[in-house]
Amino acid sequence: MCNIKKGTALCRVIIEAKAIVVDEAPMTNRGAFEALDRTLRDLTGSDHPMGGKCVLLCGDFRQILPVIQGGTRGNIVDACLKRSHLWDSVVVKQLHSNMRVHLCGDVAAEQFAEELLAIGDGKFPIDTPPDVVQLPDIMGTFVNNMEELVSRVYPDLLTNFRNLAWLSERCILAPLNKTTHSINMTLVEQLPGDCCEYRSLDTIPDESQAVHFPTEFLNSLEILQGLLMALGV
Repeated sequence: MCNIKKGTALCRVIIEAKAIVVDEAPMTNRGAFEALDRTLRDLTGSDHPMGGKCVLLCGDFRQILPVIQGGTRGNIVDACLKRSHLWDSVVVKQLHSNMRVHLCGDVAAEQFAEELLAIGDGKFPIDTPPDVVQLPDIMGTFVNNMEELVSRVYPDLLTNFRNLAWLSERCILAPLNKTTHSINMTLVEQLPGDCCEYRSLDTIPDESQAVHFPTEFLNSLEILQGLLMALGV
């Protein structure tokens, strides 16, 4: 069950809600949806799936499935939403037009989207069975090391680092915060001027919530580095 009690403000909001939207649903462990289902049934007093609420599950099963630390492929598949008893109540609606590609009218973007779908559908030629494919050049520019990646994404950084339009057109994404932080510091160290460090607050306004957000947890967050990297700063 979710930690939502009857009579609370959150409970009233859920009861009055007409629909609940869940993004990236295929990446979520089915246990989370089953806990939500039991909670909504309890709060609404309805025995219908999800308490009779319209729940829109957005996502693409071609993308990564739930991450099970140290788990096998079987563990990952078993944690998938499609293995839940709730899946029988799901009505699947598919989108067939890539609106981002359609609106920009970019031929290269359209080809990129088609190649990406081919990989997701398992229609792309396999280079080394069973899991490896050789990505075509249209999928991007390949580099040999991190230094080359940084120089390709941010060429002439010393000339353009004050140009906000130039910075907003580029960024480097990484799967781990520590990698993002490392890349960000590599770029910052190349910039002229003195380095200043501004520390964020490690306290919360409501002391009663301190047990939920200990200082050690707040200090472990690296939101600032990720945000700076996303902005290209």
